[in-house]
Amino acid sequence: MNKREAAIVSAYTGILIGKFDWMSKYVEELLGRPVYTHELANKEVVEQIRNAARKDFCNIEITDDDGSETFDEEYKRRNAFEFAKGKQ
Repeated sequence: MNKREAAIVSAYTGILIGKFDWMSKYVEELLGRPVYTHELANKEVVEQIRNAARKDFCNIEITDDDGSETFDEEYKRRNAFEFAKGKQ
């Protein structure tokens, strides 16, 4: 996981991993404005952040360190095979 991905996970889940500064910069980029720390206690602002970060969160690529096929890749491959056979 890189710093940006850590910021994305932190913004989406509300659980800080990595440095606060990484998440803070990502959130400001996401919302297009300065975000002050006291705003992170506001449920509406937290929901805005979560909604804005959802796409980035869902697009985080999952890979194995050794380059082998991940569960997600295997699942997609198997589903494609079953779909082609008509076994949805």
